[in-house]
Amino acid sequence: MSNKNLMKASARYILGESTGVQIKGSSEKIKTYQEVLAASKDLYDALCEERSLDEIMTLAETKKQAAANFRKITGIIWRL
Repeated sequence: MSNKNLMKASARYILGESTGVQIKGSSEKIKTYQEVLAASKDLYDALCEERSLDEIMTLAETKKQAAANFRKITGIIWRL
C-alpha cells in the first residue's frame, strides 16, 4: 500500500468510516501504526465533542509523540 493510500484509509477511519483495508507489516510497525491511529482518532473525537482545552492539549501531545514514534519506526511522516 502506498503512503498516500495509507493516509487516505487512516483519514476515513478517523472520521468513523469503514475502510475495508488490511495492513501488513512487522509487529512493531503495526503496533506503532495502531497507536498513532488511535491517538489521532481520540483527538478528533475530543475536538468534535468540544471537550475541555486541557484534555485536548493532553490528547494533542499524545498524538504528537505517537506521530514522532511512527516516523522513527516507519520513516513515514504522519500528516493526520
